Amino acid sequence: MSKVLEQIEKYILYAVIFLLPITFASIAENPFVPAKLTLLVFGIGTIFIIKSIRTILDGKFTWAVSSLDFPVILLAVSYIVSAYFKTPNKMEAILFPGTTTAVVSASLLYFLINQLGKNEKIQAVKMLFVSGVVFSILTILAGLKLFANASVFPAFMRSSVFTPTGGYLPAALFLATLLPIGISLALKHKDIVRQSSYAVASVVILFGLGFAVFNLVPNSANLARGTGVRSSGLSTSWSVSVDSLKESPLLGSGPANYFTSFTRFRPLSYNQTNNWRFKFATAQNYYLTVLTETGMLGVAGIAILLLALYRVIRHEIVSDPYKILLARPSTLSLAILLFILLFFPASTFIMVLLFILLALSMQSSPTALNLASVGENHKRSNLPALIISIPTIILVGYVFVKATTIIRAEYTYKQSLDAIAANNGIESYDYLRSAISINPYVDRYHSRYSQVNLALANSLAGQAVDGQLTEEQRTQITQLVQQAIREARLTVQLNPLRSNGWEQLARTYQAIIPLAQGADTFASQSYRQAIALDPTNANLRIALGQLHFAAKDYEGAITIFNTATQVKPDLANAYFNLAFAYREAGKIDLAKTAMTNAIANIDKTSADYAVALQALDDLDKFKNQTPPATSELEAPTTEETPVIDPKLELTQEDTPPEAPLSPTPSPTADAETAPSISPVITPTPLP
Repeated sequence: MSKVLEQIEKYILYAVIFLLPITFASIAENPFVPAKLTLLVFGIGTIFIIKSIRTILDGKFTWAVSSLDFPVILLAVSYIVSAYFKTPNKMEAILFPGTTTAVVSASLLYFLINQLGKNEKIQAVKMLFVSGVVFSILTILAGLKLFANASVFPAFMRSSVFTPTGGYLPAALFLATLLPIGISLALKHKDIVRQSSYAVASVVILFGLGFAVFNLVPNSANLARGTGVRSSGLSTSWSVSVDSLKESPLLGSGPANYFTSFTRFRPLSYNQTNNWRFKFATAQNYYLTVLTETGMLGVAGIAILLLALYRVIRHEIVSDPYKILLARPSTLSLAILLFILLFFPASTFIMVLLFILLALSMQSSPTALNLASVGENHKRSNLPALIISIPTIILVGYVFVKATTIIRAEYTYKQSLDAIAANNGIESYDYLRSAISINPYVDRYHSRYSQVNLALANSLAGQAVDGQLTEEQRTQITQLVQQAIREARLTVQLNPLRSNGWEQLARTYQAIIPLAQGADTFASQSYRQAIALDPTNANLRIALGQLHFAAKDYEGAITIFNTATQVKPDLANAYFNLAFAYREAGKIDLAKTAMTNAIANIDKTSADYAVALQALDDLDKFKNQTPPATSELEAPTTEETPVIDPKLELTQEDTPPEAPLSPTPSPTADAETAPSISPVITPTPLP
């Protein structure tokens, strides 16, 4: 029985290695990462259950060790500890992007692969290579649009930019690491049929790699499709890492939390790059991401790992230069991947691939621990084995239950998105409520639920006749508005240092200004906190300035728009808004200067150029000018959507959460100290 279980365990491990690169499924909003993590968790968990049963049957525990075990454990521990103490929203570390789950699962997978013998590891290498061939074929077929008209495939797979990893960069990294394996397999076999098969397979992988690289070239066509490589730049990544370490040197900002660090700490110079509009969830390369997210503890694990690998590779090259290619091609693949990660970030899958190659490259030494005891009557007892194995089985069962709950909630959330796409607001509302009840710890769910509640409230408010609603409609709108605020507040509370959550909360308050008293003040407070957490974001300042403009606080708007122009001196929209604020304040000469600056920063071939020229001409006549909907220039307005009378009253529970950071001066000016909103819209005092 034990031998049968051993074979099952081995084949499950082979299956995980083969399926991992090509696994994707419509079980979540992102069809790639959660699906791969699910395969890892359930595959590895099943193996541990089987191994525990074998331990009970055999009365002994066999385990192989290698020279890389300690740094692998240290790296996994750094992610666990940092996620526990530093990552604000643990579900991001667990589910999406799931960095901690990926690293811990990959570490366990490393140890399981280490239990394989030499010949079994060769089979695992072949499994990985064959999976790469399938991966390459799928990528090429999608690029040739052969899936586009096949309705049997899900929508994401019919896209011409589909890859089984969800992007061309991880696809290119994966296929590049497999080429040495393919070359080695082709050279090792003397049988012409096998040699030819591996040679053809290597060519397929080479074509897939070339196709991926071609789509990664950052030209206008690829960037427009979202396939060209965008990067924050090495200097920006270094600046973000250093400032994150100043705040938490040992543990960093937390796994899956680089996005927050980027918004908080990116330098003002980033606004002068072509990518200034974009925010990044990883650094320029993998190592800076590790440094930012896990601090010096994670870097220590990486450093010890690299040092141990260097010694192994150096020894093999000195002893036999050809051995590393022919006998141990996975070692060369590992070295290539580690070198490439000096220049590119690692996706969730690439991080797991790194651990797989680590295990396949190392020689391990098995050790056995006898867990059977013998009593006075020489009767054998497996009680020690039971004491060790049963808790393991219980722990794995607990993980399975929690993982099932998390995936069930994610699938329900995906159904809500499908309902939104089908323009079915009520069905989306029900799915979102169900997803939150299953797993209330995902800020994405609350964020979307807030938006749906707000949309339904605005839809009902639009049914008012002369500003009057029935009592039932008013009650429904009140409930929807309060739910929209509550869910937006929960989004912030689950991730209080993320600027995007505060921005959504601000926009939620802003959207209900025509419906609720005091919403304008709360919107202003939330925008200021968003700016404190994203101090170099000029667009946030423009949004805050427009809020003041709508309240006819033109001096306050002028102060804030001026700060936006100082944060990004070449942003035409900031000057455009500033010109309108000056105009309403009666400062026509200053308005002309601001509009002239806006024109100077607009491409003359753009439609916005004509809009700005007309606005400058209209300043002489002091006429209102609203740009067309297709324009990137967004003029502030004092017009409000129809209100209900009387307005809804907000309670203390509807106020913004406690701010995690006090507003601080920006790198160039102090927008946060701009005048508060004028009492033209007077909020009702809160109890």
